[in-house]
Amino acid sequence: MAETRGTAGTPRKGRGHGGQRLPPQPATRPERLAFTLDLNTGQIIRVEGVDAENMRHDLSQTEMTVLRSDTGRPRVETLLEEAFEAGIACILGGGSDETTETDGDAGLRQMILKPLMDDSAAARLMKSDVLDQAIVETLIEHALIARRAAPKGEPQDSSSNGSASTH
Repeated sequence: MAETRGTAGTPRKGRGHGGQRLPPQPATRPERLAFTLDLNTGQIIRVEGVDAENMRHDLSQTEMTVLRSDTGRPRVETLLEEAFEAGIACILGGGSDETTETDGDAGLRQMILKPLMDDSAAARLMKSDVLDQAIVETLIEHALIARRAAPKGEPQDSSSNGSASTH
């Protein structure tokens, strides 16, 4: 694949196949995302927005920040902390608590759980390189599942379900 460098906000057509450069567009929420990942480390090398016309542009720091704050979904680290907490509650005989957590509760949970997690096998699992590689493996697995679920002869179109793609 030919490498075409785009700057934040500079659209590119398709997968870098000589697309023409256009002037920077105002930041809007992209239709899809394309990630370039290092398979050895799981590190993200590039994040691009892909619009309805299949035009790509590297996301600026501001665009990524907006996307991250847009979701309201927990990060992987938070999910692992919550799973660790649920394991402790299960051992101690606590029931499931489905109440919404406030920012103060989250801070308190993190303050209490961090020393426990740091002294357990969970500390290795929370390291960035371990999480990055696990996320890449999970994305690949999800892509394989989606392809198997797609009707024969029809490629899975990620634009119809708003999912991110990796390249």
